[in-house]
Amino acid sequence: MNLRPSNENDAALFLKWLKDESEFDILSGGTLGKMPRSGKELYDIFMSRKGTEKQYTAEIDGVAVGQFTLRDLGNGSYKICYVIIDKNRRKEGLGRDMMRLAVDYCLNELSAENISLVVFKRNTAAFNCYKDVGFKVAENKESTFMFKGNKEVCYEMVWNKQ
Repeated sequence: MNLRPSNENDAALFLKWLKDESEFDILSGGTLGKMPRSGKELYDIFMSRKGTEKQYTAEIDGVAVGQFTLRDLGNGSYKICYVIIDKNRRKEGLGRDMMRLAVDYCLNELSAENISLVVFKRNTAAFNCYKDVGFKVAENKESTFMFKGNKEVCYEMVWNKQ
C-alpha cells in the first residue's frame, strides 16, 4: 500500500464508497455540509480547504482503496479526518494499514509532534482500528454534541510515540 495526494477522480470514488447519505453525515460529523451530488462538488469542497487540509488516497497496485484528510493544526500537530475505505474492501485490514501509513507520513515527512482524530463512540469498527494502530483516547476528551437531533458521543484519540 502507498499514499498519494488525492485528485478529482478520487473524490468521485469517495462518494461511491459510501453506503448512503447517513454514512456521509457520520463520516463528516456534519462538517462538510450536505452530501455533494458529484465528485467535482466534493473535490471543490476539499480544495477550498487546501490551506490547512490535504486529502490523501491509499492505493494497492495502482488501485485506490481508501482516503483520508490531514488537517494541519499548527505547531507540529495534525488531525486525521474523513477516513474512508472502499465499501467493497472493508474488513480486510486496509483501514489499519492506511492509518499506519498516515502516522508514518505525519512522523517522517511532516515531523509531527502530535497526531489526533475524532471518532464516534458508536463506530466501534473505526475505534478498534485506530486503537490497533496505537491511538489512545485522550484524557477528558469525550464530548457530546447534537447531530441531526440526536446526542452523539465522540472520543478524541491521540497517537503517542512509543
